Amino acid sequence: MRKRDVRKELKDAGYEHGDEVPVRVAAEVWGVSPRQIRQLDIEPARVEVAGMDCYTYLSVEQVVDLYHDPRVVSARERHQKGASLRNPSQFDDWRDALPLLVMALHTIQVHGYVSGPEAQERAVDLNRRLARLLYDSGYCEGIYRSRTTYEERICHECRGTGCELCADTGIWWPRREVEILVFCLDIGCGPFAVMGETHTFPWVTDSMITGTHEFPQDTVHDPDPWLPWQWEGGDQPVQLNMSPAQAYAIVEWVIAEADTAA
Repeated sequence: MRKRDVRKELKDAGYEHGDEVPVRVAAEVWGVSPRQIRQLDIEPARVEVAGMDCYTYLSVEQVVDLYHDPRVVSARERHQKGASLRNPSQFDDWRDALPLLVMALHTIQVHGYVSGPEAQERAVDLNRRLARLLYDSGYCEGIYRSRTTYEERICHECRGTGCELCADTGIWWPRREVEILVFCLDIGCGPFAVMGETHTFPWVTDSMITGTHEFPQDTVHDPDPWLPWQWEGGDQPVQLNMSPAQAYAIVEWVIAEADTAA
């Protein structure tokens, strides 16, 4: 794409010389993801912080001049390759997409954790349907029962002072002890498990339980100085291999294809 073509695309999106372009728009023009742009060590035109949200802007000239920058070109190639690999329609059979499903499920679980009740319910529903599908398809090596304690987690939005998100309690979720079922699966790409609270799997009977499994107990998680969905285990960042939209599309495609083939 030539510079004038980049300018035209920006103009069609409503941005002209002198304007500041949000990173998400620049990402669409460059054919990369917003996350990749933030990793390219490009000095932004402006960064705006509003509460817990951070908005990054590039100038129109930056978007035009950097389109053919080696860093952007390399990021674009990686993004296009990744998008191709994560397209479930490339598979002739839903079973061939199971390794991709593992990455998708991890993304959905993290997204459901941070995005409120509706996303959590959607993630739990897909998790439940997926467990039944893989069990009925012969991929389950055993179902284990476990009890674990989820310690109290402080609301990441208000830092415990109370807000609309936590119903003015200051608590993201209260301390509670739950019984969970762990479906240990063999889908050809290493150990994998789908788990959830027992009540979400009403079709599992006592005779189907293989045994018990002990999990290390949870601990109190205060979000300061990190956001709970950004970090997992000490100081290691959670790495999401795809966007939530891609992840939901992959899991729903696998379930739909399996239902059709049944």
